[in-house]
Amino acid sequence: MQASTENDLEPTLLRLKTEVEAIGVRGVRSIEGEQLNWLKHTCESLAGMGAEYLAGQLQRFIEAVESNPGSSAARFLELLTTIRVFQRTLTVESVHAAMQSALVEHEQGLS
Repeated sequence: MQASTENDLEPTLLRLKTEVEAIGVRGVRSIEGEQLNWLKHTCESLAGMGAEYLAGQLQRFIEAVESNPGSSAARFLELLTTIRVFQRTLTVESVHAAMQSALVEHEQGLS
């Protein structure tokens, strides 16, 4: 994933996590048209940024909400878990990139 994509992805991921956690507090049945439309738009955005797996999980959640909100708890938990793992993966990748950059700078300073 390129740096510019990661920079675009981070705020989207943070907002998605916030929205999904709020859904967990209020309940899946509380999702209304505007929030559902936002989730659909976010799904398309994630796919466009290269986060296809996360977009797929979000799409499965949206489909579950639209078909039977009362039985979408499993999809909710899968989505929340995916978001958290994805967020941690981005953090690890960012730290790795920062360490690589620092190592290169250090090696250049030694030459």
